[in-house]
Amino acid sequence: LGLDITANKMILGELSEKIEKTRERTKAESRLHTLRGKVKENLSEPHLTTLLTLRRSLSSAIGNGELASLDVSREKGLSSDLEAAIAIARERDEVESYLNSVRSKADAALPENGPIAVKAVRDKLKETMVQGDSLGVDLRGDSERLENLAVIIDQAEERESAQNQLKELKQEAEAASGDAASLGKFRDRLIFSMERCTTAGVDVSSEQLLVDKLNQEISAIRERANAEIE
Repeated sequence: LGLDITANKMILGELSEKIEKTRERTKAESRLHTLRGKVKENLSEPHLTTLLTLRRSLSSAIGNGELASLDVSREKGLSSDLEAAIAIARERDEVESYLNSVRSKADAALPENGPIAVKAVRDKLKETMVQGDSLGVDLRGDSERLENLAVIIDQAEERESAQNQLKELKQEAEAASGDAASLGKFRDRLIFSMERCTTAGVDVSSEQLLVDKLNQEISAIRERANAEIE
């Protein structure tokens, strides 16, 4: 027909461009709307991996929104809230990781470690629990750990006291002398101290040799006394 359709092609091109921009704008707007909801849902219970993923997605969506000439001021404000949540989540993970380390030490605590060492673990557990509680860390089982540590501390203190008592009696035994009655009383004190140590889990096999020696001395004294009477 010989018609000039150049102008129509230009119009169609412009329309296609406008349609494509509208699609991109709608897509960017929908993406922003979806991410707003996801970010708000996760701000209350911050999990670092999830928040970091959302930060990357939100940053990309904000960039696309700006290219599509969208108002992204709300999303930028939400991005600031997200950064604050990420900082809290990082601190929470660090405290929880350290708490797990302290928990392992608490679970491995024994009276043999001594009261000072066990008390240090207990105090560190208490301190870290306070930090964890303020950050929403799950503290289930930790109260029971503290109770168990209190029992172990009592046992450790009794063990240490029993060992110190036995040590003093062993030193006295080096110079022990007197009649059979006096040595018998000293031997009985030594046996009581040994029984106390045994209850606390302390090996007293070497001290038993000392008791045997005292028994021999007592027997010898009694034999000499009987011989003199005869």
